[in-house]
Parts: sequence; structure tokens; C-alpha cells
Amino acid sequence: MRALPLKSWAGQRITYPPSTTAYDNKQDNAESVMQHYMTNNIINPVDDNRRMDDIILDVNQMRGDTISWQSRYKNLAEELAEISLLSGLGWNVEIDVDKEKYVFKVLEGRNLSANQSILPPAIFSPEFNTLGQISYTESELNYRNYAVVAGQGEGVERRIVEVGESSGHDRYELFVDARDVSEQTDDQYPAARTPEEIEADLTNRGTQKLTEYEKEVYLEGQALTKSRLIYEQDYNLGDIVSLQNREWGITRDARITEVKEIYEPSGKRIELVFDNSRPTLISKIKQELSSIKAEITR
Repeated sequence: MRALPLKSWAGQRITYPPSTTAYDNKQDNAESVMQHYMTNNIINPVDDNRRMDDIILDVNQMRGDTISWQSRYKNLAEELAEISLLSGLGWNVEIDVDKEKYVFKVLEGRNLSANQSILPPAIFSPEFNTLGQISYTESELNYRNYAVVAGQGEGVERRIVEVGESSGHDRYELFVDARDVSEQTDDQYPAARTPEEIEADLTNRGTQKLTEYEKEVYLEGQALTKSRLIYEQDYNLGDIVSLQNREWGITRDARITEVKEIYEPSGKRIELVFDNSRPTLISKIKQELSSIKAEITR
């Protein structure tokens, strides 16, 4: 039996902008930005029909670097996932039995790799009987490490920002159309934004896009039901663990980015995804469309 996780509720909403601005803009630490979009679209939206009762926010610990984000009619779950990819923070919706509520939590994984000595390491390996199966794929087909980000303007007057430091044969360039980055403040009395503010947003957009075009390394494995590593005790979603397959000569540290609990007549099993999940045809199409998308109007 396969059941959707509670966090799938976020996939039922898109991000509505305020009635007075084209985009819902938020600049703050990553945790506050994630809570902002969750609040505006599920917990306390302007339209009560969009509210999902009994979902509350966890205590905001102000974690993550400061980011500047803007969103307009995008899938909420996908937006939260992109912020997670940029910040290294995860998120989930969990049950609080005492409060009888569902709690939106931002998660910061522990470093359980073999290279640290503070916490007991979690090493997933067929040799250690902690991993039943492991698949490994590495590809540089879509790799990009240098972004040319174009804001508003036409021709030679268009504002351009470049993100990256690579050169020569090691430089893989990507064009990012960011004409939706506003050059005016989004309030009742718009005023011109400073060049520094605009360029900071363009740089942030370029950094976000480059995270979508990193070297593709996909690691997936099935944790053994009878293992010395117990889910939610010895490791959890968001933790950095070590993976090893001596037969392949592979040892690397990776973050657990997805945990699937599968219940079958034969019992429960756990499937883990480390770092990036393998792209599907739909995700690839979305990636391509995002580079040529037109402004959504209403």
C-alpha cells in the first residue's frame, strides 16, 4: 500500500500574490521565507476557502542564509522544494498528538557521515548489511556552472548580471530570462529600486537556476528492514550519511532527501533517495519550459 505523505497537501496549493502586487516577495532567512509562503497559502490565506484547518507552524528558529524570493501562481510544494535545494534545509508536515494539530516543520539535518566524530556515523553499505540495494547514476549532460541573467530592458539597454567564476573548458554557460524581476517597489506608491537591489535579485535568480543544472548524481537505495540503522532513530530525513559500495569503488557523503515508507502484506520497507532524485520526463519538461515561460496574467 502506498500512501501520500502529509506534506503532499502543499502540492494542492499555488502561490497567490497579494492583490496590490504582481508577486509575493519575501526576503529573510530561508526558514522564515518557507513559513511565509506556507502561511499565505494554507495556514492563514486571504481567502478562507483556501485555508486548511488544523495546520500550524513550528517555532521559527531563523535558520538558513538570507534569500530573496518571489512567487506568482506556482505550485507551493515545488517552491518549498526549490528553497530547500538552495538553502540545504528540508521541510515536512508532522502530527503533534498533544496539540491535536498538523505541524509544518523546517528541518535541518544532522551530519552523520563517517568523516565526523561528534555523532555516531550512519554508513549505508551492502557490506555492512544496512542497505539491500543501491543504484548509482552520474551524468554531466545538463551541467551548467555559469549563468548570464538578463533582467528588464531591451537590446543593449537590458540589465545583465553574470554569476559564476569558471573559465576555459571548465565553463558551461546558461542564459536565464529574469525580466520578471521588478525595477520598482511593489507597494501602493511604487518607487525605483536601487541598482544594487535589482542586481542582488538577479544574482539570486542565477544562483537558484544553477542549482537546477548541477552535475547529476543519483543515489537510490532500499534500507534493510532488519538493520542496525533504524529509521527516525539512527537516521532521518535531511541527515547527511555515508554511502559505500566497495565492489564499485564508491564512497561518498550524501543527504537523505526523500524517505518512502511502503507497507505491503509481507511487511514494511524503507526506500531512500540521496541528494537529487532521478528526474522524470515531466520534471525535465518543466525545467525546459521554465526557461521560456511567459508571464502569467490574470
